[in-house]
Amino acid sequence: MPDLGPIAVTAASLSLSACAPPAPVKPSLTPLLHTHGSALQPALSPDGTLLVTSDGEDLWLRPVGGEAAENLTADFTPAAVAPAFSPDGAHLAFTADGALYLAGPRGEEPRRLLEPAHDPAFSPDSARIAFVAEGGLWLTDLAGAAPVSVLRSHAPATPAFSPDGRSLAFAGEDPAGPGLFLVPLAGGEPRRLADGAVQALAWGPKDGALWYLARRGEVSVLLHQPPDRVEAVQVTVLPGGQGKALTIAAGTGTLVLSTARAETQIFAAPFDPSALKVAGPPVQITHSHDGARCPQPSPDGHGLAWVGGGAHQDLFLADPDGAHPRVLSTGEGAASAPHWMPDGAHLLFAGARQGRTGIWSFSLQDGGLRRLSGDSDPTVGLPLPSPDGKRLAVTGAGPYPFLIWLNVDWDIQVYAQAEGPGAGWTAAAWSPDGQRLALTDGHGGLALLDAASLAVTPLAAAGDWPLWTPDGLHLLVATDAGVGLVDFATSTTRPLLDVAPRRLAPPQPLALSPTGDRLYLALDLSEADLWRWEPSP
Repeated sequence: MPDLGPIAVTAASLSLSACAPPAPVKPSLTPLLHTHGSALQPALSPDGTLLVTSDGEDLWLRPVGGEAAENLTADFTPAAVAPAFSPDGAHLAFTADGALYLAGPRGEEPRRLLEPAHDPAFSPDSARIAFVAEGGLWLTDLAGAAPVSVLRSHAPATPAFSPDGRSLAFAGEDPAGPGLFLVPLAGGEPRRLADGAVQALAWGPKDGALWYLARRGEVSVLLHQPPDRVEAVQVTVLPGGQGKALTIAAGTGTLVLSTARAETQIFAAPFDPSALKVAGPPVQITHSHDGARCPQPSPDGHGLAWVGGGAHQDLFLADPDGAHPRVLSTGEGAASAPHWMPDGAHLLFAGARQGRTGIWSFSLQDGGLRRLSGDSDPTVGLPLPSPDGKRLAVTGAGPYPFLIWLNVDWDIQVYAQAEGPGAGWTAAAWSPDGQRLALTDGHGGLALLDAASLAVTPLAAAGDWPLWTPDGLHLLVATDAGVGLVDFATSTTRPLLDVAPRRLAPPQPLALSPTGDRLYLALDLSEADLWRWEPSP
């Protein structure tokens, strides 16, 4: 391995599990920006005065500490993410639809360089771009020359050039677990620098120090590795959630980082089924530490089921107002899309239990679990019982949902796949009479499936995750603003409820009580913050 001179570090020096006790550093995080929604991805201009952020859709430019922002990608269709300034300030790189783009510093004239590519990072001389693709690290130039492989292992992320441009640091994983690694561009195996999950990293351009965000239990910490120290120093615990991204101005060494707190909770609002309007503001009824989504009121109206519980996404049951929640079923895999059978004695869900994935039935009478789908059955999920309980609509791996007929012993008898134009439909809701299914494509497209003929007819109205009104004549749908109502007579969607700045949280964010007088909504309460690190004197 080539000599890295002043930037050389040792594996012991960056151990997350045994780093030096935190130095008595006065907290110096200054809040820059707070938003509702997903984590912000920041990039600092070399002089430290301008900040480009991605909100998951567009790139926004603002002065550091300023409020007014300019949309750099308003006329750019794909979602633009992962911005990165070149150290000379002449270029802005980003990725969109899995491809690498290069533009001017204000997003001018973006041109596609190559694909696939993620997490771009410029070399110190601004001549090369490192990026992640196909589970490895690659290099290209500003003309998009054929990429050169640096590494084809370790599941790398967030690469960063060393100040001399001879190495790449990255977050990754090997058989020993997640960690921070360093790989020389001249050839050689990656060297583990730190143990544990690293969320973001950046090299200090002036002092050769490595800054990084790491997970410590339930919190994130900012660590600093000067080249003249043998152990990493914990600088501060991050407020406001988990660390997500880190950027350093190439010319000044100014540091900006982002944090995010992801949370989904269930709200309830009074609904007038005759006037088809929301009769009052939504009120939060769940307060789970691990979040709650996919609300499903029981057929008798006496209970409310949902999915929550962190990584395993367990099933919960509570009173209709969210009080007295209890866990119904836990497992090693995530449960999703619970739906009641009409008898109210069983909940169906898709997930992994007992070491197997498939469609499961949970009995509220004895707590028993039964797997309805067999090992030889098509890969299906999102089980949706018909109003009479004799059929299931399920979403398969193909373009259209399946209909399943069940016998009295709940054994699957027949699979029949729907047919129609388009692709990627998901069955979302049965009509009250059981004759039609409302479908969603997850991107604003709606369709109806005839349960007898299995024909799929797209609708002109827009929305996601439709829900039938009790009269069977309209659909409630999720929109960008909140909740809308689809009128079949006019083929339009009119707004019913604005939940901004929040957004509905798919899948299946809407549900009505059996009497139709209460609307349940799963709302995304996620928040993101940007912070500037100002070292104490």
